[in-house]
Amino acid sequence: MKLASNAVVNGAPAVVADKLAEYLNRFGDPDGGRRLTFALTDQLPNKEAYKIQPDPDGITVLGASEAGLFFGAQRILMQLEMDKFEPLTRVYVPVCDLRGVKIYLPEPSEQGMKNFRRLVDLMARYHYNFLMIETGGAMEYKSHPEINEGWVEYSAFMNEYSGKPQEIQNAFAWRKNSIHTTNGAGQVVPQTMIREMIDYCRERFIEVVPEMPSLSHCDYLLTRHHELAERQDDPYPDTVCPAHPDYYPLLHDLLDEHIALFQPKRMHLGHDEYYSVAHCPRCKGQSAPEIYAKDLKKCRDYLKARGVEMMIWGEKLLNSHLPDGQGCGGADVYGEVDGKKVLLTPAIWPCRDMLDKDIQIMHWYWSIDREYDKVYQDSGFQVMFGNIRSSQIPEWEKRIRASNFMGTCCSNWGASDPVTLQRNGIFFEIAYTHYLHWGHPNDFAPWRDAAFDGVYSYTNALAGPGRYMEVLHRTDEARPYHTYCDGYFVEESVDLLGHHVFRSADGQELRFPVKYGTNISSSKAKFDRDDTSNQLTDPELALDCRRDTYGVDIQLFETAGQGRPEMIDGVLAARTRYPLPDDGKEYAYAGFEPVAGFGGKVELLSCQVVIQK
Repeated sequence: MKLASNAVVNGAPAVVADKLAEYLNRFGDPDGGRRLTFALTDQLPNKEAYKIQPDPDGITVLGASEAGLFFGAQRILMQLEMDKFEPLTRVYVPVCDLRGVKIYLPEPSEQGMKNFRRLVDLMARYHYNFLMIETGGAMEYKSHPEINEGWVEYSAFMNEYSGKPQEIQNAFAWRKNSIHTTNGAGQVVPQTMIREMIDYCRERFIEVVPEMPSLSHCDYLLTRHHELAERQDDPYPDTVCPAHPDYYPLLHDLLDEHIALFQPKRMHLGHDEYYSVAHCPRCKGQSAPEIYAKDLKKCRDYLKARGVEMMIWGEKLLNSHLPDGQGCGGADVYGEVDGKKVLLTPAIWPCRDMLDKDIQIMHWYWSIDREYDKVYQDSGFQVMFGNIRSSQIPEWEKRIRASNFMGTCCSNWGASDPVTLQRNGIFFEIAYTHYLHWGHPNDFAPWRDAAFDGVYSYTNALAGPGRYMEVLHRTDEARPYHTYCDGYFVEESVDLLGHHVFRSADGQELRFPVKYGTNISSSKAKFDRDDTSNQLTDPELALDCRRDTYGVDIQLFETAGQGRPEMIDGVLAARTRYPLPDDGKEYAYAGFEPVAGFGGKVELLSCQVVIQK
């Protein structure tokens, strides 16, 4: 059952009514049903559940709540976009309460706000209801403007070139936090813009959770408050001393600003990658677990007194080890200094039994050992899988049935622009995990293909109606893959391989850019998943199955959005579209023109003119 372009819409959620009208006009079938009705019902098993019921006259969407109706409307938009309507009545029920994405603040500009709305709209399309935004130094602080001043100066220094923060992070004898200076594009986002972002999300039934790093990842605080640093000898300190008498007054000022602005149900206070423990004269000799637990207790009590729940990253609560036996997370962590093995961070995991159990845990060590899930369950903590790459997670159906399971959150640790999100695989992750969120088993191939089709259709629909040249191409270029995070950022000028050149009969020339990672990628990327977990693989391949995960080549996902990866004769290619001028001319392929210095090959497999509705 399809819908007619002039279908009558009754009872649609107001926030999506205009988009439904637009899509019916663009994608509706003149011979389709002529009625689209939305109505509440008490006959569904979950508050976010909905039912889509086609009949000869049209489609009825029944929702258990306004959120259910909204998600049902998003399903209709998706079906219009992809021209894939299901002919049978179906009930949609989520298997988890929280379905989330974690990002940095966007660039404080009109384009940054546009990019943010685009991401939120994609989240809405795939029924997400949780957005965690790291604020750090990129949020405007009216009570402490010196933090913003320090942030801008610090970010400009760190962002001088791609990868510089990694060089600095790895230049010391002690371990340091990862550096997040692409947050807000290294600038300060006004609270008025953040308020607009919050409102945009809540209109779409998305809870906004501010993440304000504390204890660790505090470089943004310490640029102007170096006296609070745990390591006074660190020129770029990232960890505070919780025993300093001035720390909590500063922290509370900033928490108050967050609470006033976000009015959140819960806040995330970081506490991950905490390495410099019991180092300063105030803390030296004290118990590391007790320092950590005491700080969490103070933060939790402060938030609870203001009606706000607390969430943290949870790896420090685990006595965890990598497959080679090396300690990580909350275990003793050793390193080598001057050729000698030394203890860099003492074990913190015994703090687990000292904590209030209403602290919610974002569990990002699901990929190291699935047994760590049970540690949290036995300890009484509610858990959300963080930094999730759901295509990699073994025993999905079993793990989500745990009584303490709250949901999932995929994470982008780089800039929040669409190209970075796409190349970090976030668009793919949002689409793929949607199918798992709504009751499907973790079978890779069908949801991989559905995710590729979905984000490609969404991107093309977003580009608007018109004439496009759709090409299928591949390259023998095979660059090492890394995510754009922790100081690495996309440089499309470096990634430009050249141009596809098309010419009309009268000599008019069109030049379409071929960008590695954006609309073409390595033909050697692995298309299928290795379902044997706990396997170490060839580091020269981009296979991310170093730990207790399925083997999935994450380079496969980086073009998903502007491109649609496809396997052609056993070799990976990508489909992509370029806009054509509305001049009625026919254009023939004249060849690929490489940029200076590129000696590889780009092969055009096919091309066709597509009329986008």
